[in-house]
Amino acid sequence: MLDKIPVTIHVELLLSVLLAITTGLRRGEILGLKWGDIDFENNTLAVRRTLQETRQGISFKEPKTMKSKRLVALSGREIAALKAHKEEQQSEKDMLGKGYNYADLVCAQTDGEPIIPKNLSCCFRDILIAAKLAHIRFHDLRHTHATILLSQNIHLKIVSERLGHSTITTTMDRYSHLAPGQLREAAVSFEDYIMPKRLNVIVKQIIHNAKIMPDEEFLIWH
Repeated sequence: MLDKIPVTIHVELLLSVLLAITTGLRRGEILGLKWGDIDFENNTLAVRRTLQETRQGISFKEPKTMKSKRLVALSGREIAALKAHKEEQQSEKDMLGKGYNYADLVCAQTDGEPIIPKNLSCCFRDILIAAKLAHIRFHDLRHTHATILLSQNIHLKIVSERLGHSTITTTMDRYSHLAPGQLREAAVSFEDYIMPKRLNVIVKQIIHNAKIMPDEEFLIWH
């Protein structure tokens, strides 16, 4: 999949996709991440809030359950992408000065403002359309993460904790109906989607500071 996506895609979308696939975070959890939640020394991120959209607008909320507040381990690949993105974001801050919203968000608009959750999903959809790929929801990346872990025989309790499910029963109800053969088949079918080479494509694009071009106006954050 990723080798079909144009190189000049907004880095915020790339990073959001990377985090969804490799950590299983929910959309609102990704958009609620702040740099203070990233521990570069211990290679972890902390889920402490979620960005939600209501009739009154967008706002930061506490995670739904205590289990949703969690530490998630990161690989060197995600850490490298986050470090590169942080440097680029600092350049944007320096350029905009007082015009930048210093909310400390990891995934933000170029002026530092939060990304509206539904707009992230719309942008992801438009990327799939532009690349002539089958439609999936942004949330399906989270299911992909869980399926891959289970297909690798990672203990259900660990998967449940990583996903932030309130109980292990929730994880069992959603995924235990899949037989080992089905899990392996699902994992293989997603190989072109994520593992492992094409994940590196995302990271490389982030590190090389991929930018949206003027003619790619299907990526609109506002």
